[in-house]
Amino acid sequence: MTTKEKIEQLIRSKNKSTIAIGLQLAKSQKIRGLNLRGANLGGYDLSDATLQRTDLRGADLRGANLRDANLRGANLGGATLERTDLRGADLRGANLRGANLRGADLFY
Repeated sequence: MTTKEKIEQLIRSKNKSTIAIGLQLAKSQKIRGLNLRGANLGGYDLSDATLQRTDLRGADLRGANLRDANLRGANLGGATLERTDLRGADLRGANLRGANLRGADLFY
C-alpha cells in the first residue's frame, strides 16, 4: 500500500482521531491527487493544506478551515462547503459545480 493510499484510508475512517492523523499526514506530505470523494471533513483544520487535484466530490466540508489551502484543479463538485473558511485558498481550475457555498468565506 502506498503512502497516498494509507493517508486516504486514514481520512476515510469513522474515528475522529484517526481522521485527524490522516489529515496531518496529508498536510505534511503535500500529496496531490488524493481520492477523498464523499469524505466527512466538516470542522477540520485544513489550512495551508496541499489538496491539488484532489477528488472531493460530494465531500462534507461544512465549517472546515481551508484558509490558504492549495485546491488547484480539485474536484469539489457537489461538495458541502457551508460556513467553510476559503479565504486565500487557491481555487484556480477547481470544479465547484453543484457545490453548496452558502455562508462560505471567500474574501480576506
